[in-house]
Amino acid sequence: MFAQDDAAPEEIVVTAIMRNESLQDAPISITVVSDEDVQSSGVTCACFFS
Repeated sequence: MFAQDDAAPEEIVVTAIMRNESLQDAPISITVVSDEDVQSSGVTCACFFS
């Protein structure tokens, strides 16, 4: 939302949870790559992994 917008949101929902959690219990997908894989692929920025 920009400062010039007059309309305010009716509801803001926050879904983040601030707690420590084991990676095995986290409901997300994780992919691990080695440094050799990164170097051989020619990736120069971590933004390519998202």
